[in-house]
Amino acid sequence: MGELSGDLAAARRLLPEGSKVQGEVVWIPKPGVIGLFASLPGGLTGFVDVLTLPRDADAWPAVGMRSDFEVMQHQPGQVRLWPLDPRFRGRSFPWGRDGTDEAWCELKERHPAGSALRAEVVAVYPSNQEYVVRFADGDDLPWSCAFLPWTRTRPRAGSVAWYQVTARLEATRRIMVSWHSRLNGWSRD
Repeated sequence: MGELSGDLAAARRLLPEGSKVQGEVVWIPKPGVIGLFASLPGGLTGFVDVLTLPRDADAWPAVGMRSDFEVMQHQPGQVRLWPLDPRFRGRSFPWGRDGTDEAWCELKERHPAGSALRAEVVAVYPSNQEYVVRFADGDDLPWSCAFLPWTRTRPRAGSVAWYQVTARLEATRRIMVSWHSRLNGWSRD
């Protein structure tokens, strides 16, 4: 996984998850079926899934158009994107995060930036060196989990640890967290 790890790490450094980036639409392979590809800084390729775009492909941004996106996820050779321009996205939030505004506000109040929270590793994805944690007090709310990368030590599903809230992203209703070395007593990477 040396080359894969290096490519993912480089992409994550250049365009961290949650960051805003401008891209140019360069290819729409099957309008209304797959999604679209965008050229990003650093020679990276972005992808916007059909499920996040309007149902009517005529409402999608055209090839050559520049638009702003939020970085959702990194996969080998590809940066997954969320359109920040409301004209270019569908009605639902990414990964089924369609809870109420009230529930989102409640979760943000419970987890201000800089706070610590306990979370359990619920999934591990070796293909893109990523894992998912579910917050201990999440009550199965759609936003009660976070995706994190790993570079050296593969996390174990079922393990519980402390994480620190680093950001709360309004556009995609995501709470970003990182490993809390001080409370856990050791560094993950």
